[in-house]
Amino acid sequence: MVPTAAAEALQFAPMPGFWFWLIVAGALVVVEILTLAFFAAFIAAAAVGAALAALLGFNPLVQAIVLLVLGVGGIGAARPLLMQALARRREPVLRIPDTSRSRASSGPQSPQMAARCPRTPPSSSLRSRAQP
Repeated sequence: MVPTAAAEALQFAPMPGFWFWLIVAGALVVVEILTLAFFAAFIAAAAVGAALAALLGFNPLVQAIVLLVLGVGGIGAARPLLMQALARRREPVLRIPDTSRSRASSGPQSPQMAARCPRTPPSSSLRSRAQP
């Protein structure tokens, strides 16, 4: 039986390895954005490496080895360094300049709290309403 034009149009050509690895990398970037765990980012970068191996004409076994070596190597080598760098930046410090001339003192205040939340005296209009 001779295939018709409609039957030929329905047949899909096999997806080249290059495009497969780029689609995998894009999906892993989306996963990394949703999880922020720094695992999928390294595997996505490894998938780009596998896509380059596919573009150079290497067989799928070599592409998988490139994915494995780059993915495990990135997670093992770079992820701990990234986690240490992020651990050093634990708490953002909010520095508010003291714009008042004097501070109202209503009790003891820790130096850290004083640096973050300076006290300002109440306005005169509030004082006049509070006193009968």
